[in-house]
Amino acid sequence: PDQLFLRVAMAQTDTNPHPIPTTVVVVPTTERTAPNYDEYYRRSASDCPLHQSCSCCTCRCCALFILIVWIVIGAIGIYNSSISLELFEDAVTDPGCQTYNTNYEQISGPTIDVDCCLAEIDSVYAIAVPADCKAVESVLILSLVDNILCCVAGILGLIALVSFISYLLYIPMAVALIDVVFDIASLIILGTGFDALFICSAFISIGVAILVAGLFYQNRVIMKQTLYTYSSVNTQPT
Repeated sequence: PDQLFLRVAMAQTDTNPHPIPTTVVVVPTTERTAPNYDEYYRRSASDCPLHQSCSCCTCRCCALFILIVWIVIGAIGIYNSSISLELFEDAVTDPGCQTYNTNYEQISGPTIDVDCCLAEIDSVYAIAVPADCKAVESVLILSLVDNILCCVAGILGLIALVSFISYLLYIPMAVALIDVVFDIASLIILGTGFDALFICSAFISIGVAILVAGLFYQNRVIMKQTLYTYSSVNTQPT
């Protein structure tokens, strides 16, 4: 009886002059398009402010140059920071910067009326910094960490540009912003004992680091908009 009922029901459905309407659902999806390298290089050139005056300048080339400089200067900075930390390990405070004033007057005349951190190189030569020895050691540690980060960011940034991996560009961009924090921290730790030239150079370094961070961000935007584009595709589920 169950099989007979099923056949009757199917027959009624097939012969029904008013079939039940059905709805076809179209699901919008996205599909990644092929990378447009020609558009990437064109945007890299057109978005570079220096391209009009120098045709070889592009956002990509500037980023590659900075990354290579970071690796070279970072490696040299790691060596120098390590030597300086070892040198200032046994440094002593020179009250009133007497030794520093004597040597400084022989060079250019002015003196600085603050205590100095004096590190002796040998019986004749010494390095004197117009700041507390603990502050000098803290700044040297910041410099060492900064140079290590620059080396790592330089290597990863080169991999990102050569392999067209956009999210890796966040690393050099973050390191450039960390440079800003380290420069400000160094100014706060050392105080105003240094001359105006040192303070001005620190602010220039902060400005350059901000521009470098913007450069890496722009490279990521260009790469994402030209190499990682998606198009809408309507698909019907089965």
